[in-house]
Amino acid sequence: MAYVGDVTPHDRLQQILGRYISGQILGQLFGQAAGGVLGDLLGWRNVFFVLAGLFAMAAAGLFFELAVNPQTRKAGSRGGRGLFGGYAAVLTNPFARIVLIAGFFEGALAWGAFAYIGAYLHLRFGLSFSLVGVVVACFGIGGLIYAALVKLLVYRLGQVWLAVTGGIILAIAYLQLAIGPAWWLAPIATTAIGLGFYMLHNTLQTNATQMTPQARGTAVAIFSSAIYLGQTLGVTAGALVFDRFTAVPLFIATAVALPALAWWFAEKLRRHTADGRPRADIGGA
Repeated sequence: MAYVGDVTPHDRLQQILGRYISGQILGQLFGQAAGGVLGDLLGWRNVFFVLAGLFAMAAAGLFFELAVNPQTRKAGSRGGRGLFGGYAAVLTNPFARIVLIAGFFEGALAWGAFAYIGAYLHLRFGLSFSLVGVVVACFGIGGLIYAALVKLLVYRLGQVWLAVTGGIILAIAYLQLAIGPAWWLAPIATTAIGLGFYMLHNTLQTNATQMTPQARGTAVAIFSSAIYLGQTLGVTAGALVFDRFTAVPLFIATAVALPALAWWFAEKLRRHTADGRPRADIGGA
């Protein structure tokens, strides 16, 4: 993501990151399916050797790109601040702190509820785990829909309203899960969750790559850490709620909190930018 931020003009950055997201989603969907098939064919131990080989191939490709692609050595892609200087540059930037806080709470709220959709459907409607897996996988379909429409959505809505609209879609989808009378509505809701999540998340990603251009790699690393820390705490807290009260209050609380977070971040972003779109002076090639 830091590399993409270095070499991509700011007016195309969100579109390019949207394509990057589609690769992630396809990899997740394919990996989950292929893992089961390879496990049956090769045995579970050999699956790890296959993964090791794939990671080695990816690392070799990245080293090759670093050696031959001049864009990987652009002046803006490396900082001379050192470890602590990079952290200071990020954490003393007021807008960077806003993006990090938003990323933390997004990770906590989004994944703290999503992690229990499968268990909820199994307990409430008696769905088999195979069918539960299909329903949960619809999240990826929603993400792919976003990736396909990202150029149009960014052009029509701009970053501010893209984040707000994503929050609204998330609210409707989680309310549908909480009160929907039939299980077949769950795949629709889960697809909508994928779409709404990536509308908000991709906006956060884009701003994470641009919030501290002079320490872009450090900024993206801290942003990722904030998301994963939030995800860890959110899933842990969600487990306590689910065990005591089922997932209904968890989904309802998420349906309120996520759009509130999206609105708060959108308002901060609107104040930070001229018209809800990134300015040329906050990064990009």
